[in-house]
Amino acid sequence: MGRAMPDAKWLKDGKYYDINAVDVDPKQKDQMSFYCKNCKIKVIYVQGNVSEGSKPFFRKAAGIPHKEGCYYGKKKTLQDVVREIGTLDELDYGVKPPLALQKKLDINVDEKEQKKTNDKKISSEKPLQQRINRNKKHKKHLLTVDDLFHEIMDIRSQEPAIKFKLFNRLIGKVYFPYSEYLLIKKQHQKGKLKRYFFTAGKLNVDDPEQYSSIESGYVILHGKGVEDIKLRLHPYDEKITVQLKKLRYKTKSVAKKKYEFIGVKVGFRQISEEDTTTYIDLDLYEFDLNRYMN
Repeated sequence: MGRAMPDAKWLKDGKYYDINAVDVDPKQKDQMSFYCKNCKIKVIYVQGNVSEGSKPFFRKAAGIPHKEGCYYGKKKTLQDVVREIGTLDELDYGVKPPLALQKKLDINVDEKEQKKTNDKKISSEKPLQQRINRNKKHKKHLLTVDDLFHEIMDIRSQEPAIKFKLFNRLIGKVYFPYSEYLLIKKQHQKGKLKRYFFTAGKLNVDDPEQYSSIESGYVILHGKGVEDIKLRLHPYDEKITVQLKKLRYKTKSVAKKKYEFIGVKVGFRQISEEDTTTYIDLDLYEFDLNRYMN
């Protein structure tokens, strides 16, 4: 089936337009043509499973791979892992450095991985095929917030036993849900907090203080049932600040909503106690909406 895509290119009157899967009218889908945003191969609209809370998405057609180098072509689903290794029992999770930092440090991960692949191909000392040890831990590194949300959707579709096992390896280690902010504090106190990790929460766009706080260089993220602990996010660069302002405007003025739920990729700064509230200060490298699940 391939990696699910929340958005695609819609070809209309000879021009490509960006479109989100949630904005497609299912009644009109057969009269519309959709293409991968990155490599332009034709993709298929899938309505999603309403009973499971999954949103519509796009996927590649069977037998038609993404073009070499395509972002989505390099993303493995859990089904791909099973096909390669034969089991999900030893799958574990890690977090790649944020793209913004990779660019700043001139780190090109794709080129490094390609070089390793080429070195393996030209080496005469190693066999062309290596036996995969299915009993050894296999790490899957998540790069973006979109990767995280897709992985959560993928895990939810697994059998109960493996679903429980994978969520245990994800939550409190790589990802801290918005009901588990206290876990961030506990993992930091134990010295087990990763350098980069994911969390999520609600951005209150109706709060006048959010306007001044963004200008002051931070935003507040609210959790679920944890009003005594809040996340204070400091955008890594001006680009993220601009994106936050656009999201605030779109949520409040266009969608007419008070809150927007977002996922974020962050790095730890400090924990401070102010009156009756604990603030966890984090560097914000990226944020995104969950475009897979309701």
